[in-house]
Amino acid sequence: SLGSLDQLEVSFRVNGSSSSLKAPVLSFRSSLDATSVTVSVPAIGGLANRSAVIDVKVSIAGYETRVATGGAFLFYVPTPAVLSMRYCSSCNAGQRCIVNGQCSGQQAALVSRVPLSRPGVVVLSVQNSFNLTVGDASRSLTRPRLQLGSGLIDLWRVSSQRDAYGDFSTASLEFAVNVTSTSQCSPAVLLNSLQASVFLSGLTCFDPSVILECHSVATGNASACAGPAVAQDAQGYFFIARVV
Repeated sequence: SLGSLDQLEVSFRVNGSSSSLKAPVLSFRSSLDATSVTVSVPAIGGLANRSAVIDVKVSIAGYETRVATGGAFLFYVPTPAVLSMRYCSSCNAGQRCIVNGQCSGQQAALVSRVPLSRPGVVVLSVQNSFNLTVGDASRSLTRPRLQLGSGLIDLWRVSSQRDAYGDFSTASLEFAVNVTSTSQCSPAVLLNSLQASVFLSGLTCFDPSVILECHSVATGNASACAGPAVAQDAQGYFFIARVV
């Protein structure tokens, strides 16, 4: 029976490739009629769904080396998903625009909201992003680009990365933008030249020049926006909002 991990060798023979990829053996468990083996699936490049045949070689001193071959094992490309979209008019110094949810000057990042005609940075958190590294700002066609209306914006940088697995991870992608028209408020992100665009729903564009002020009913003068005093909670009240 098996006594150690070094007696096992697991390889993946990818369809269409003449070479094999070794899979690290993490653990095994033997029973009376079978042995369960846990391996780490090797990273396989390329953006096409493909299959592989698994070979398991058992080498025990004093016994004949045996190889068992399994059926086809299907690999697939995970579907990318945008987890969040945030905006900063000014970034923090360093490699990340948003730190602890705040932009430069401890201003809270806008979530799924972008002001019109105000240059800034859009930060997308994208799950299952492919083949990216922190600091990456390549301009090749395989790099992510942000589509606003008919225009394409190149990736500025990859500011963070987590949950990495093989060539895939969840990454924060930063784009320098200047949204000038509501026609640009249905954006999409092109993660690479081989995958379909991921459309960003729920984005709101607003005009930052529109200001809401509260005015006194009696005088019409600007006043603080507040409700009635505590003693007046049971009474009806109203305020006037003037858009300027």
